[in-house]
Amino acid sequence: MVTPVNDGAFDEWLQSESPDMVIFDRFMTEEQFSWRVRERCPDAVRILDTIDLHFLRKAREKQPDAPDLGPGNEILLRELAAILRSDLSLVVSLAEMNVLQEMGVPEEKVFYHPLTYPSPSHAPGFNERSDFCTIGNFIHPPNMDAVLRLANELWPKIQQQLPDVALHIYGAYPSERAWQLNEPQKGLHIHGSVADLDATLHAHRVLLAPLRFGAGLKGKVMDAWYHGMPVITTPVGAEGLFPSLLWGGSIAETPGDFVDAAVRLFLDEFEWERASARGREILSSQFAIEDHAENLINALQSIDRGTDIWGQMFWREQMRSTEYMSRWIEEKNRG
Repeated sequence: MVTPVNDGAFDEWLQSESPDMVIFDRFMTEEQFSWRVRERCPDAVRILDTIDLHFLRKAREKQPDAPDLGPGNEILLRELAAILRSDLSLVVSLAEMNVLQEMGVPEEKVFYHPLTYPSPSHAPGFNERSDFCTIGNFIHPPNMDAVLRLANELWPKIQQQLPDVALHIYGAYPSERAWQLNEPQKGLHIHGSVADLDATLHAHRVLLAPLRFGAGLKGKVMDAWYHGMPVITTPVGAEGLFPSLLWGGSIAETPGDFVDAAVRLFLDEFEWERASARGREILSSQFAIEDHAENLINALQSIDRGTDIWGQMFWREQMRSTEYMSRWIEEKNRG
């Protein structure tokens, strides 16, 4: 059922469904609806799926080299409040778990639950693939920034060394600015969304992800590994993906390193095969569905509101401004 925000119809629907558990998709949804869930279904477990830490991503977008993670960061305060109000918050990256722990968030309030994958199936080998690619929707700022960086800085240098090779950029919601980057005569192809992601990721040899900012886990990197494709990325792109292990591609610190790694991996079949196997090994050893599913069930069963002093503190009346604002809007709409 779809109901308007700030509308009592949601309360009626919620009460009729009487769920045992409610999952909020990002902290903004928790702000809008958690108080209604708490009021109408007080026994329902409230889970916040952070997706990524928005305050970290936004701060890096403003200042990639020195993000502001202090008390003046409004999104940080809102997101932390949502985490502390919830019975449990799912965090996809161990790097983000460390950020929250350094800020003093109690470990019982957060649970590491990354993106997970089934066992990889057969994928095409080196000689069955061609060209470079990257994927990601164009309205996500880190993706568009990476696309611009590829088009304006990195791809021209790669193409100088590989003049007969192309770069294919795929993603939903391409803007006019994105379409303007399409220059087939220079080997740069902008595509919209793809109907068959498996076929697309099986077709290309190396994925390029020159991300300057972002948070969470990078699905494009993990999807590429799952389909047997090595990845050239940055430290931001590798965050949370066990960069200390033998990695599935290369982590480039500088633009020059990025270009060199891309050319080398594209041409060297032995190195490519080894990187392809390493990426799949990281998925199998660290992100297998069956390993994390059991851990999540155990975490949900251990929730104890009776000892959750943080949750009780953040639900006191003076901490519930979003609820009162919503009630005021609802009354205003009725008038």
